[in-house]
Amino acid sequence: MSGVSSRLILGMVLSLLLATAGPLPAALAQDDVSASQIVDALTPKGEAVRGLKVKGGDKQVAPSISMRVQFAYDSDELENEAVLTLKALGAALRDPRLKEYRFEIIGHTDAKGSDAYNLSLSERRAQAVVEHLVFFHHVDRDRLVAIGKGETDPVNPADPEAAENRRVEIVNIGE
Repeated sequence: MSGVSSRLILGMVLSLLLATAGPLPAALAQDDVSASQIVDALTPKGEAVRGLKVKGGDKQVAPSISMRVQFAYDSDELENEAVLTLKALGAALRDPRLKEYRFEIIGHTDAKGSDAYNLSLSERRAQAVVEHLVFFHHVDRDRLVAIGKGETDPVNPADPEAAENRRVEIVNIGE
């Protein structure tokens, strides 16, 4: 069994154990973003964007949310905190108000490391989020598109190595 496969299986087993263990203390929740807040952020506002296939520079029109999804250092392995965050995201993506939409799951990194390495890492992390949402939260794979952007779109351009640049962005790309 390859290292990636065994890490994926281990991550899935850990996620399953956490999902069945019942509620965890609030102190373990990282951003305290509820499924309802995620649904509100990803629901199109008004008729102008309904059914819109967002491409290129039109991202500001598309409903989106950036979330801190923690990974093991230099890895695409989800941390325990990420499982909690993705639980809320999974519930939101199954909500009837979002059921008809497709989403880009965009991985971002900080500027530590080479451009090529960070692009690859961000792609693997976005794919890990997609796999988790499909396997544990039963989100239809056809509704999710994994994209890696590496270090090219920091939220804190003044400090490209800042932790807040390491994130996953979810963008509603329409029906």
